[in-house]
Amino acid sequence: MKNSAELRSLSGGLAEIHDTLGAVCPHPPPDFPPPTSVPAVPDEVADHLNALAKQLEMALELSRSLEAQHTTTQPTISVPESKVAPLESLAQDTQTRVRSRVEVADSTTRPSVREARKKECEPLTSMFAEWKKID
Repeated sequence: MKNSAELRSLSGGLAEIHDTLGAVCPHPPPDFPPPTSVPAVPDEVADHLNALAKQLEMALELSRSLEAQHTTTQPTISVPESKVAPLESLAQDTQTRVRSRVEVADSTTRPSVREARKKECEPLTSMFAEWKKID
């Protein structure tokens, strides 16, 4: 019953707003007649409205709580982020230096490695040539 009274109070407020708007704009839209009376609201509907209102309040409370947590954790997150950027730069510089040293080392050792392999293969090549001559 209390909810019915609240709804009547709200609709009374709506009627007052409508009257105020009527004073400002004397021509209401033709398909929107001014409210004459508030229909009775069944208890079932009122209970459902109350449950929805409670859910809405809980959702708003959760939203505020999450917003507060976000505000609190933001500095905690930004400190490590500020340390990661210089470390990433240092790692990239180190990788670049290592790659250039490897390239220099490869360019100086490759000819000697090729020569060593060639010398290893010479006896095998000559053995293969001799074997072909025997057949």
